[in-house]
Amino acid sequence: MQAMESGARGPDRAVALQREQVLRQLSEACLDGRITPGDLASRAAAAQAARTTAELRCLTWDLPASGAVTDRSHPDSPL
Repeated sequence: MQAMESGARGPDRAVALQREQVLRQLSEACLDGRITPGDLASRAAAAQAARTTAELRCLTWDLPASGAVTDRSHPDSPL
C-alpha cells in the first residue's frame, strides 16, 4: 500500500518521528527563551494531536531563529 501524498489524493499524514522533531524544536525554543512555557504547552498538545504535516508546520513557522538577536536600537524595543 502506498503512502498518501499531498494533492488530489489528500494531505500528507504526520508520523511519530515528525511529531518528535517538532516537539524537540519547540522545547529548544522554550529553553532559548524564544517562546514561553505556556506557549510550549499549547503547541506541544497541538503537535501530539496533529494528523497532517501541514498542522505540524503551523506550530513552528513563526519561531524566531535560534540565537537570533533582537534589534534593541529601536526606541520601542524592550530592554
